[in-house]
Amino acid sequence: EENNIRKLNRFGEEFFSSIQSSFMPINIPNLSSNYIIDVGDELSILLTGIKNQEHKLFVQRDGSLIIPEFGKVYVSGNSLEESSALIKNFIETSAVGTSAFITLSAIRDVQIIMLGGVQSPGIYTISGGSNPVFALNAAGGISEKGSFRKIDHRRGGKTLQTIDLYDIFIFGDYNIKHQMRSGDVIFVHPPQIQIPISGGIYNPNIYEMVEGQS
Repeated sequence: EENNIRKLNRFGEEFFSSIQSSFMPINIPNLSSNYIIDVGDELSILLTGIKNQEHKLFVQRDGSLIIPEFGKVYVSGNSLEESSALIKNFIETSAVGTSAFITLSAIRDVQIIMLGGVQSPGIYTISGGSNPVFALNAAGGISEKGSFRKIDHRRGGKTLQTIDLYDIFIFGDYNIKHQMRSGDVIFVHPPQIQIPISGGIYNPNIYEMVEGQS
C-alpha cells in the first residue's frame, strides 16, 4: 500500500506538462473588446471620407494617443471597445464627414514577478493580454512546494484574486478576473492538506484539500 501511495501523482500536475519551448510571448493582438489599453499598445486608425489617412500610433507614457492633425486623446485604462469609441468620437466630431475605424495592431509586453511554489521563480516578460494561468505556465507550472488551490494575483500590495486551479481542473470554471499588468506579482502559497486517495476510484491521485472540506 505504501508503494502504491508513492506512485501516486498530485492531481492536476499534468496541466502544465505542455509547457512551451520558449518563454517569449507571441505578440498577436487577437483579443476581446474588454482588453484594457495601456502604455505601449499600438492602435491602427484608418480615416475615410473627407480625410483619407492611416496611422499606427503607440499609447504614450501619459496614457494618450497623439493623432496627427487632431491632437491628444486619452485612452489608457479603458477597454479596447471604450477606447475605440473615444477615438472615433474625437475624430468624427472634429472633422465632419470623416469616418474613423480603429483596430489594435500590437499589444504591449509586461514584466511580472513570480514567487513562491513555482518551478522557476523570477521576473518574466509576457504579453499584456495574458492572465495568471498563462504566467504560471511561463514559469513552468506549480512546483512540489506549491499549492494548486491558493494562488494570489497581487497588484500594488493588494490581492486582486486568489485562484483555485481545482475550479478549472474539475468544473472547467475559468473565472480569471484580471489581466496581468507590469509590476504584478503571482505568489503561489505552500500546499494545503494533501490526501492520497487510491483503490476503487476512477482517478487515484494525491488530492489537495482546503480548510472546511471533509
